[in-house]
Amino acid sequence: MNLRVRTRQFFAVARLTALEAVRLPTALLLILSIVGLSSLLPVLIAHKIGEGVRLVRDSALALQWVGGLLLAGFLAVSTLRRELGRGTAAGILVKPMPRALYFAAKYIGVLAPLLLYAWICGLATLLLTRAAAENYLLDWWGAAPLWLALPAALIPAALINYFTRRPYPSTALLLLALTLPLAVAVSAIGGGDPAALPWALAPTILLNAVSLAVLAALALSLAVRAEAGATLAGLGFLFLLGLVSDYMVGRHLAELPWLWPLYALIPNWQLFWTADALAVGAGIPWSYVGAVSLYAVLYLAGALSWGMVSLRNLEMN
Repeated sequence: MNLRVRTRQFFAVARLTALEAVRLPTALLLILSIVGLSSLLPVLIAHKIGEGVRLVRDSALALQWVGGLLLAGFLAVSTLRRELGRGTAAGILVKPMPRALYFAAKYIGVLAPLLLYAWICGLATLLLTRAAAENYLLDWWGAAPLWLALPAALIPAALINYFTRRPYPSTALLLLALTLPLAVAVSAIGGGDPAALPWALAPTILLNAVSLAVLAALALSLAVRAEAGATLAGLGFLFLLGLVSDYMVGRHLAELPWLWPLYALIPNWQLFWTADALAVGAGIPWSYVGAVSLYAVLYLAGALSWGMVSLRNLEMN
């Protein structure tokens, strides 16, 4: 079969997977919960004592990371595991479509809404970090545009759904992805000081998105064989294991070099967490972002290969 047909198959499966993912009401509720709770952090964290920016920023990034983990696991189960269980995947693969190509297309389809989530959360983090910049004060040019962007997306999405019957979750997400950049523009221009927005967060936001790409690969690879609960549990275990890998394994590499293969297999999430550097006023150089992105690409290749091998050896009804 020629390359054109394979390419058409790949993009068809990826597109349908992405559409299915953004139309899931649970995905919309999860994203809105993370963004909504993050937007309240400048108000909820009352005792700032000179560290309001750090507390709000770090809490928002941590919330978005955990939310991304849950979203990656949920989308992997909803778009791959259920297809395998219902036999839908078997119907697609008898077209014929190679299993490796099908798995890669599924990954792209799951990655698209995750990147949309990272975009939404990243812009929200810029605004709420500005909102908490002054001690004991709320910068309304940071908070108000963020709070207004949510109803500005959700209410028109409801009207569009009512009059045109377009799916509400996907419409709301797309409008939210458009209203938040407008909120950032209003905050920068209307506030009269574009430099008040923490543009130094851009590398951190990008690294968060890269980490979500790795989480998506791991979630899909787990979902090939595991049901919903086991997939989320396994993903959570890998996440916690990666957070402590430097302490548990990394510090012993000099004395025990045979631990290197184990250390390489564990995803090192600390590489993606740059909040500590921001806390001491150190900027995140783009060379570091490039190095961590290269690590993510290599780890992605391994994780996706694992998933493809698991799917190739899976018996389908």
